Amino acid sequence: MDYEAAFKKIKAELLASAGGESHWTGELSASALSTATAVSAFSLAGGPLDKELIDKGLKWLESNQNYEGGWGDTIKSPCNLPTTMLVTAAFELSGKTAGYEACLGKAEEYLIRKAGKSSSERRTKLYEIYGKDRTFVVPILVNLALAGKVEWKEIPFLPFELAALPAAFYRMINLPVVSYALPALISMGQIIFDKRNSKNILRKITAKITLRKLQAIQPESGGYLEAIPLTAFVVMSLMPLYGLGQPVVVNGLKFLRKAASADGSWPIDSNLSQWLTTQSVQALSVRGGETLNGTKAWLLKNQTQNRHKYTDSAPGAWGWSDLSGSVPDADDTASALLALMELGAKDCREAVDSGAEWLRNLQNSDGGFPTFCKGRLELPFDKSSPDITAHCLRALNAIKGKCSFWSGINRQDGDA
Repeated sequence: MDYEAAFKKIKAELLASAGGESHWTGELSASALSTATAVSAFSLAGGPLDKELIDKGLKWLESNQNYEGGWGDTIKSPCNLPTTMLVTAAFELSGKTAGYEACLGKAEEYLIRKAGKSSSERRTKLYEIYGKDRTFVVPILVNLALAGKVEWKEIPFLPFELAALPAAFYRMINLPVVSYALPALISMGQIIFDKRNSKNILRKITAKITLRKLQAIQPESGGYLEAIPLTAFVVMSLMPLYGLGQPVVVNGLKFLRKAASADGSWPIDSNLSQWLTTQSVQALSVRGGETLNGTKAWLLKNQTQNRHKYTDSAPGAWGWSDLSGSVPDADDTASALLALMELGAKDCREAVDSGAEWLRNLQNSDGGFPTFCKGRLELPFDKSSPDITAHCLRALNAIKGKCSFWSGINRQDGDA
């Protein structure tokens, strides 16, 4: 086999896949999880213009049911309990279960095998899957409660009133949600409070304050984290409380409409342009160093310049996309630093130093690196990750001797 010819062909295809742009955008897999939550949101909205989106979404879900009877997060994922429960909730909320009896019958058989018949058994199984972290289990339970599949009294309160406090306060308390989950905390905390008829005065007082905060941190695109599931969860929680005219709801539904695919599905996220571009740059640098015009400028433009209003993250980092809902994270920051070193760091040393310092300040007390924010070591995304830690160390090592970051470290801490 002519490996050189194969390499040239692959390189040409990679460059061509950018479509003449200065970066790569890519396309994410269709997702049963996203499709189910979007269908639930539009079903609750009840708008006649969204009827086609609901119908196409239900047909797509039926067509992509796994042979075991359930659904996974994507079309190539094995069945899992949470996604299957969310899909059945979407069918229920749509009011269009007639005609889908065979599909829903298979789904029920799967749920019985995996978690039992009763809502109590299934709720217990969800808690076994997610442990202490309420970030994932509460949104699922809220969606199920809206579909009449669980009782509101079975869903734990979320302390949304804490969102009224300054962001720095979150790092001082043991809040049982991960660092990026503020939209879920506020929106679902409020609907649980309302549906359970709580008499907590503090929560009643802070409802409007935290709603304003939720609106303030909504990205320009309308999509929190550019993610369909999170945005759909927020929208479906707010509609029963504030109606279709509430600004977060309006912008969230616009985002969901725009994100719909022609085949009736929704992807898990909008795109991973930043990640794809930095990975492509590193791949192309293996031989020849050929890349696209304007890539370095595009990467530098995407570096955060201000403290992030969503996670309170310091400036100097990169997220996974150039879209407004992207959030700074360790993996993409490390990858951006590696890409900039390949593209030549002489004219962007300040940006490289700023990114390296951001990573250094993110390091957890156990020595590892989390995804988004330095946090509690037992929760997903806040706890240290071995692969992200390795990626950060690789990036920091790549700039050693080439930027002022390491000389500052040596002055403060010694060469060790």
